[in-house]
Amino acid sequence: LYGDNACKVYCDIDMAGGSLNDHFGCSSVTDNAQGDFSVSFSSNFSNANYAAVAQSENWETTNEDSFTVISGRNGSGDRAVGSFRFVCIRLRWDNSPEQKQDSDHACLAFFGD
Repeated sequence: LYGDNACKVYCDIDMAGGSLNDHFGCSSVTDNAQGDFSVSFSSNFSNANYAAVAQSENWETTNEDSFTVISGRNGSGDRAVGSFRFVCIRLRWDNSPEQKQDSDHACLAFFGD
């Protein structure tokens, strides 16, 4: 795929280490707080209406009752033409409330103009 159909940015982030495991079109990541990161793009999108797809690994690899999900933040400037801010939320079935958590593999892909 190429042009408008291609993934313009992807990254695999080690949130615990604050670094990129692998990436394309990603210039840097910023650790804003526990489970709260920003991705900066090497080239700006033409607008902030791009699609963001994300997944993260289970934070506790030794059990089956704890999982993580990624959600884009909805604050002013969190979705911009040159960056995207997101949180990784730990879900645990026997404990609440949910909490932000760093994942060893937070993977995101971005599609748009």
